[in-house]
Amino acid sequence: MSDIEEHRKKIEEITLKMIKLLKTRTDIAKHIGDAKASLGMTVTDEEREDALRSHVTKLSKEIDLDQSTALKFLNFLFNESVKVQSDNKQTHLSVFLKAKALEEQGKEIIHLEVGEPDFKPPEEVKTALADVYDKGYGKYGPAKGITELRKALAARKNLEYRTSVASIQRLCIKCWRQSQNNQDNLRNRMGTIY
Repeated sequence: MSDIEEHRKKIEEITLKMIKLLKTRTDIAKHIGDAKASLGMTVTDEEREDALRSHVTKLSKEIDLDQSTALKFLNFLFNESVKVQSDNKQTHLSVFLKAKALEEQGKEIIHLEVGEPDFKPPEEVKTALADVYDKGYGKYGPAKGITELRKALAARKNLEYRTSVASIQRLCIKCWRQSQNNQDNLRNRMGTIY
């Protein structure tokens, strides 16, 4: 057997082991989803995801694996967990899968549902993004929103509607997924949102 064939055989064995591990992980994720549902919890847990992301980043450095590749793989695993734990709930992943199905039917889709557009932004957007990163805003903001933005929105609404809304009464959503988590949390505490 040539070196190439020997390496291909090893890759095949590792790939099949990974598929079996994925099946085991998916089954466990389903059990976790059932437990969350019985406790009235939302599907996603950003604190848990952040902790696991930190572990993966640390391990990537220790074993000299490209961090970007490891995090892409982890995001795939997160998405699979969300999918099996969501059942028929509308999630960012379910929107993505619907968009892919429409694309397969020949429809032209601009993918914004998972925060990864498939086109390049205009130059002014690139410049604005560079400024934002230079100022240290390269990560998601706090769950309640950036304080300055909340104050500005409250001031605008107060002026616009002649109200007296404090910035603490407004929640600035950082992404659709966070919005869904917030709605799920409110539903669990208050019932249906209209």
